Amino acid sequence: MKGIKKVSPLKAIFCYCKTCPYSNGQRNLGCTLTDCALHPFRTGRNPYLKKQLNEEQLQKLR
Repeated sequence: MKGIKKVSPLKAIFCYCKTCPYSNGQRNLGCTLTDCALHPFRTGRNPYLKKQLNEEQLQKLR
């Protein structure tokens, strides 16, 4: 579709949450609607994905 920017689903959720009336205009920190299905994704990250690091990556972090 011409003129429509493609974004990831997480980015779309983040953008929606910024305009949600329950966020009090404070993006992800002011959300008071915790029973919303999008609440865990409001920061633009998937909280259910665990990043697996290999030993080399762990050494770099230390």
